[in-house]
Amino acid sequence: MPDGETAATALALGAQGVSVGRPVQWGLAADGARGVESVLSALDRDLARICGLLGACDGDELSPDLITLDATQDPSRRR
Repeated sequence: MPDGETAATALALGAQGVSVGRPVQWGLAADGARGVESVLSALDRDLARICGLLGACDGDELSPDLITLDATQDPSRRR
């Protein structure tokens, strides 16, 4: 997951969890364990911010009705 918004969207659409592989690898390469901790903390803060903006206290309160896709994101609306 590149950011909290993407993670929140996945969770709202029914995902049980999200993968953060590549950003964690970048953090590890940049600063070892502290880099990994920094990346995960930033993702956690971003996800908490997005949940707050959506009116959800945490990921368990996210639901599909909170997500709006525009025509460029929804493949069923493309012509």
